[in-house]
Amino acid sequence: AMRSAVCARHDREQAKAFRDRFPNETVDISDDELVAAVRDARLMADHYRVRKTELRDRFLALGAVIAPRFWEDINLETLLSAPTGTGDIRFGDVSMMLKHAAFRSNQPEKVWW
Repeated sequence: AMRSAVCARHDREQAKAFRDRFPNETVDISDDELVAAVRDARLMADHYRVRKTELRDRFLALGAVIAPRFWEDINLETLLSAPTGTGDIRFGDVSMMLKHAAFRSNQPEKVWW
């Protein structure tokens, strides 16, 4: 129960930070929806074993705000769940795919890494 409360508090704090960092992307998302999106992204980062702090933060930002639920894309899900490498390495590969896609679609501002 204590872990659940801590995670919920962290999700709320992360949602607020995302609202401050990405005001244009979050303007049409309610506070409750944003907290739920952060929670879902956190759970998926855990599921795919993304451990490194910088990569987890990126996973949450992408999954909650920039490319919501990106892990549902069949190609990305295949990479994330591959039997080789670590979760961090697999997500690094996914990050590069998303970065290239952003540049190809003239949206380089969506990638900061």
